[in-house]
Amino acid sequence: MTKKKRIRKKHHTKLRKIPSVGYFGIFILIFGIILVNISLISTNNEISTINNEEKKQNLNKIDPNSAQDEIIQVVTSTALIKDFVDNIGGDAVKTTGILVEGSEDPHTYEPTQSEITALVEAEIFILMGREGLEPWWEGSGGYAQVVLEDNPDLKVVKIMNESMIRMDPLTNAPNPHGWTSPIVAKEMCRNIYLNLTEEATSAQQDDLRESFENYMTKLDGVINEINGNKTKLQGTKVVMHHPAMMYLYDLLGIERVAIIEEQHDVEPSAQHIQEIKEIMESSETNKIVHQTNLDHDTIVEIAKDTNSTIILSAPLIGMEDYFGNTISSYLELIRANIQAFDNPLVADDLSEGGYIDGLSLSVLIPVAIFSVMGIVILLKKKKI
Repeated sequence: MTKKKRIRKKHHTKLRKIPSVGYFGIFILIFGIILVNISLISTNNEISTINNEEKKQNLNKIDPNSAQDEIIQVVTSTALIKDFVDNIGGDAVKTTGILVEGSEDPHTYEPTQSEITALVEAEIFILMGREGLEPWWEGSGGYAQVVLEDNPDLKVVKIMNESMIRMDPLTNAPNPHGWTSPIVAKEMCRNIYLNLTEEATSAQQDDLRESFENYMTKLDGVINEINGNKTKLQGTKVVMHHPAMMYLYDLLGIERVAIIEEQHDVEPSAQHIQEIKEIMESSETNKIVHQTNLDHDTIVEIAKDTNSTIILSAPLIGMEDYFGNTISSYLELIRANIQAFDNPLVADDLSEGGYIDGLSLSVLIPVAIFSVMGIVILLKKKKI
């Protein structure tokens, strides 16, 4: 074989090998996209499992015979109340259990046997205390009587009262989601503080007062942020999936024109959906506020038919914001619901499997980078 032929053969072999790098990159990209879709479908199940495991761990921490008798042992009905208690209680309080966590629905929550046991062994149980929010406790067939019979010394603290609740003109019923206003949240926190103070030693009371005042300052800060965003958002018209954000939106000057959800956890009728579309057209409303833990099929349909954008809302700690990040505090919750208006979605963003969450991004980004590298290598080598 001549030198010229050997060079040709060598070059030919080189070109035959190079495409495999690019093809492999493309394969990895396709595989990554498939993996992202699978992860989106499984994420909610994984989060639910994680929440249950964390809940078990929290409940297992309860020790009725603990030597730390001065530490006030508290169980809360929601993660939101736990956040309040942790910020106010400081070192004087230990939250030993949370009943409703993450994306669990407080309206339909049913406690497990271990959670009932936690309440039976607790010193203080702090809950919202409003009708419809915790039906498992005082509703028909609720567990209040059972728990209090076994633990008559349990101090039950209800942090919401009539003054914190207003009638919702769109539902013609009291709207129980008062905590979405930091002004109302301050009163809720004051109720927590006063009840914890009654159980605290004199030394603990000084610490409680300092922690309480510090947290009030933080809540005042987020109220100032709301006022700073009011000019930008005042007069914005929205259709609500669920009425939870009424109090915050009233502070921001946002006008709610209709509510899609006719009854909680029940799909709206075709007639009601058509009425919503007509209201949006007549009122020139092109924004739909969707709650991240609710089904989005109806929202997608309405958004497509009305050419509207979608604002993601989250009324509870443990839910996800518009980037798929888990909200871990009340202050984060308020800020996320304000900032969501700067990050609207379109109907296609809520396609089957949901918007891209943090887990999916962690898979997709490195896979995409590797794939692009493979394709670039392929194109460069082809020029040789």
